[in-house]
Amino acid sequence: MKHTLVSMAALGLGTSLVATILFVGPATAQTQNETSTLQNTNTVQAQESDEINQLEVNQQERAAAVEERLQTRCEAVKQRLEAHLERIEVRADNREDKYQNIVNKLNTLALRLENNNIATENLRLAIVDVSSLVSDFKSSYQTYVANVQNAANTACSGDSQLRQAIDQAKQSLDQAKADAEAISENVTNQLRPLLEQIKNDLASQANAERDN
Repeated sequence: MKHTLVSMAALGLGTSLVATILFVGPATAQTQNETSTLQNTNTVQAQESDEINQLEVNQQERAAAVEERLQTRCEAVKQRLEAHLERIEVRADNREDKYQNIVNKLNTLALRLENNNIATENLRLAIVDVSSLVSDFKSSYQTYVANVQNAANTACSGDSQLRQAIDQAKQSLDQAKADAEAISENVTNQLRPLLEQIKNDLASQANAERDN
């Protein structure tokens, strides 16, 4: 080592410079490694950031596609509701007219019987009952029509809102069906037997008058 230092001194190189030369190589290599590692890390982080950004973009695109499908489906459902509304409005008028005709004919029959001095207490009570049922049906069916109209007018801002409006329409339709069934049962179980009894009574009365 002394010989090396002397030789270095002879060349005009001091020991401090020698030390610098001895250690500058490894230090420079270490620095280069650290720089390379840092660059690699930055590159990986940049790639991860790009991947995350791309995932966000993909998610937004999927969300937009789902929203578009929901919007398209909603508009299609609303169109069907509007067409259905036109049909049920006609049905409502026809059904209400049919039931009202039954009540009108019963009232006409009662008047004829009363004009012939025939008791109509039971018939009048039956007319009150069926008239009440017809009124219930009119109310429930009008509610059904109104709920269908509301569903058709519901904005396509949310699938749940339209679904809720349709559910309300279904519930009101179920009530209208129940009221219509109540009228049918009343006609079958009360009115028809009563009218049959009145018919038989009139026939018996006519036979009695003929015999006399």
